[in-house]
Amino acid sequence: HISQKMILQIEVRIRRRSSKWCDLLMKFLYLSLVAALQVPHRELRPVFQRYAVKTSSREEVQVSQVQLKSLPVVNGVPDSRHEHHLDEKKTSEDIVTTQQPKRSFGTAATSRNSVELSSKQKEKMQMMKKRRRRSPWLNRKERRFLRRSITIWNRALRFAIKFYRTTGKYPKGSRSDDAIEARRQLASDLKEQLIELGPTFIKFGQLLSTRVDVFPPEVIDELVALQNDVPGFPARRAKAIICDDLQIKDISQIFVRFDEKPLAAASLAQVHRAQLLDGTEVVVKVQRDGLKEMIGVDFRNIRWVAALADRLDPEEEGVSSNWLGIAKSAETVLWKEIDFRIERANCELFQQNMANLPYVKVPNTYPNFSSERVLVMEYVQGRKITDPSILDDPDIDGAALSARLTTSYLEQLCRHGFFHCDPHPGNNCIKINYIK
Repeated sequence: HISQKMILQIEVRIRRRSSKWCDLLMKFLYLSLVAALQVPHRELRPVFQRYAVKTSSREEVQVSQVQLKSLPVVNGVPDSRHEHHLDEKKTSEDIVTTQQPKRSFGTAATSRNSVELSSKQKEKMQMMKKRRRRSPWLNRKERRFLRRSITIWNRALRFAIKFYRTTGKYPKGSRSDDAIEARRQLASDLKEQLIELGPTFIKFGQLLSTRVDVFPPEVIDELVALQNDVPGFPARRAKAIICDDLQIKDISQIFVRFDEKPLAAASLAQVHRAQLLDGTEVVVKVQRDGLKEMIGVDFRNIRWVAALADRLDPEEEGVSSNWLGIAKSAETVLWKEIDFRIERANCELFQQNMANLPYVKVPNTYPNFSSERVLVMEYVQGRKITDPSILDDPDIDGAALSARLTTSYLEQLCRHGFFHCDPHPGNNCIKINYIK
């Protein structure tokens, strides 16, 4: 039952492990099949055409079979781990001939070149490990779907157990000191779990932090930290992404100054202050490395959870919950959000729509210095809209501020039909005495 597809899969796996020994191992596999089946299968000939040795007669097949039998056998399979490999420079006649073979698989001769190459290969592998880029959320091993899925489900189950143990001790809606502290600890643990799982789940936590109609204040107070208090990544990695996307050798070709410390770090990207060659103060938004791979893996798991939720909870008060549809919609939106070219175009359109409101400031963008993962925008100072000092500032009229916010959103919704879809406090700032 050996198929051509199976052999191709074997070749791909061998080449991933060691491209140097792939040809030799495939030749050995061909000889093994010849010895086991007596003649090569019709479907295997095209696959082994570049590896097949000259076996035009029955005698040659028998010789190859004898060579295989000379190998030590482990669990019924010829074991060549302690034997010496063939020299790749040898021709196929050196492997199988109609007479006594020049070198059999069981000979004790050792090639110095093979030993030297293997040591160099080990040194090269060690160098590659040192140069390997490490991500705080998704390292090279976890990029595989299975490992990442195990990480997600492991943390989800542990939190679910802790959640039911905590909530089971207190009546639903209890406002006792012990119940409030228990929920606060639970929310703090959830926040840490979301941060460790990465951008997809941090975005989910940011959404939860705005639902004051669903969660109690102690939970909101913990989750609100996800809007800004997200760990960043090294500035050298940000510079490498900028150079890679903008196709430049060094960021000094664009920026006179580039701050190493990020101004802010968010779930999908982080922002650095910089100065263009003409002296303009800007902020540079750089996307996190490996984000596409991570979102793809995470949403595959989220879709599974959503499909399971649809089966366990198909209706809520007679209305279909459609958790799977919600997950797919969220995935579509997030894929668009990580393409900064779309964000730049939206920013320019939003700026045009808000032109008749002098108290709304939309930062300018710089298309020549922006790409899919890099967005350069004008630097505008301001204070977070939830900053308590805003209400105490005598220069700020709270009623006027509220009216302007309401007017700006009515302008977006009713007049243009193009509005800000992520209005959490981290995306809205107040600038005192600003009029265009």
